[in-house]
Amino acid sequence: MHLYGSDHLEVRTLIEKRSKKLEELCSRLKNTIIFVVADHGHITAEPIYLKDYPDILDMLERTTSIEPRAVSFKVKEGKQKQFVDIFQKTFGNYFSLYTKKEVMDSKLFGDGKECEWFEEAIGDYLAIAEHSNKYLVDEGDHILYSQHAGYTDDEIYVPLIMWHS
Repeated sequence: MHLYGSDHLEVRTLIEKRSKKLEELCSRLKNTIIFVVADHGHITAEPIYLKDYPDILDMLERTTSIEPRAVSFKVKEGKQKQFVDIFQKTFGNYFSLYTKKEVMDSKLFGDGKECEWFEEAIGDYLAIAEHSNKYLVDEGDHILYSQHAGYTDDEIYVPLIMWHS
């Protein structure tokens, strides 16, 4: 999916082949339950190249991190308000922007023990694609035609397939 997009014929063909193999396996089993589940969904996505937005890049202390559809930003001291204003104006139709405090308070990444570098990794802001199929590409990122880690239904809802004999 990453290479072709989630709706590509090659992806559909591969899914159909795997489905057929699973059906064949299930037909040979007795007194068995099979569960098929994925860890996340996918969405065919379109890149936005951050290099085309030097005003945003100039406010950052480092490159972006985490995921292209859930992007962390570490903003230079004193540039927070300006960053939020420009980000909202430029990308607000595609991404929701959360402060580090909002992310921490929401327990978005779970409520277990945090890694020692967790707070640094999420930066000052986290932008999550909720309203679009867009993703942010920073220098050195790979272009992938299908993405995950946003908040669209196709990314957060995962089918559960159960079969029993």
